[in-house]
Amino acid sequence: MNDYKKKYVLDATVFIGYDFQLLQKLENSQFYTTPSILNELKDFKSRMNFKVLQETKKIIISHPDYKDLILTQKKIEKIDPNTLLSSSDIEILALSWRIGATLITNDYRLQNLAILLNTAIDNLSGKKITKTVKWYLKCKNCGQIEKNNIDSCSNCNGKLKKIKYYVDEIKSK
Repeated sequence: MNDYKKKYVLDATVFIGYDFQLLQKLENSQFYTTPSILNELKDFKSRMNFKVLQETKKIIISHPDYKDLILTQKKIEKIDPNTLLSSSDIEILALSWRIGATLITNDYRLQNLAILLNTAIDNLSGKKITKTVKWYLKCKNCGQIEKNNIDSCSNCNGKLKKIKYYVDEIKSK
């Protein structure tokens, strides 16, 4: 028996928020997450939501390859070097890319980067970004634009301010 299952990588927001009840209605699906996501499940409800999937064998906990993590980090730095992501976010993106899965998250920053990395995203409660954004750093003193994530202006050593700009309107399916 070789049943096709749609693959989803789950961010912590799925277990914490309202998406979990909707997630259980997805049939013919295989769910994945990383060990680091488990550390983000602090409250009783989110840990129990995870345990339900674990006990019903609907979730696989998988570590992304080290090479995939490095490649994902490099892609992120190339696309938007001023975006701040946690190591858990990078792991989730790397895992989604590696197994060709749709990422389910309510985290707007994570959705944004996934779209910019051409990774499929979904969420079940309707909290989706409408525009992709990128960030740049601008010196408060001299106005110099910095392309890399640095601490101070390369021209005058002044303090930098993060500025966002909109890249693309997201087309609804």
